[in-house]
Amino acid sequence: FILAIDDSNAVRSALAIARPEYLLEDYEMEGVVNIFNWGPIISLSMFTGPIAPITVLVFVLRAKVLSKIIEKANQMSLKTMKLHSALTKVLSIQAVLPVIFLFSLINYYLCQSDIFCSPVQEHLILWELSQIGSIVPMITLYYVQPYRSFLEEKLLCKKAHKTSFVD
Repeated sequence: FILAIDDSNAVRSALAIARPEYLLEDYEMEGVVNIFNWGPIISLSMFTGPIAPITVLVFVLRAKVLSKIIEKANQMSLKTMKLHSALTKVLSIQAVLPVIFLFSLINYYLCQSDIFCSPVQEHLILWELSQIGSIVPMITLYYVQPYRSFLEEKLLCKKAHKTSFVD
């Protein structure tokens, strides 16, 4: 984004016109006045362009992994099968997380295009993006039994039971 950033005074003037209710005097301004110029379009394309293809690729690879697991199911023990099932569930849930990024992207374009924008929506854009980094480890901690048992023992003071990788 650094090549797309506009002059601070231009950003301050544009924001004062677009959002006169904001109190901007005590803040330093940095940003983009118009996302439809070549610099911001290139930057945004680099961030948002790969979302759809990568999501599709993740689901194609997930389908291939599942077909291999099903193909080899008769050669696996029940414990191994449960382990693969749990890990596949974790990966499937994590694969859907880019949808959160999509909501942020839609909110960003709605605000930038002045179709609909509110202060809450502006804060949600970055908040939603920051949650992806928190949600991924939480999913792993919940669905992988040894991690969940450790957390239950330490945080909830539950007595630890024999740990296996599956429920």
